[in-house]
Amino acid sequence: QQGLRAESALELWRVKTAFALRELEIAAKPGLPPDARALERAAAAQWARDQAASLIGPGALQAGGREVFGWLPGKAP
Repeated sequence: QQGLRAESALELWRVKTAFALRELEIAAKPGLPPDARALERAAAAQWARDQAASLIGPGALQAGGREVFGWLPGKAP
């Protein structure tokens, strides 16, 4: 839980799970050009970052870094 309230930890887990499902949906799209796939993945990652920041605050998102948010691809949170 990394010091989070139980409710926040649960909501963050839900964001992570929704993000993972979205990644699988994107990967399963047949014939999706690589550039379109990359755009969809980037949008999904940004959505997850935004959701996480709204739950725990941008400062906590930054402080957690890759150790906590390694599941988010791309730029560091």
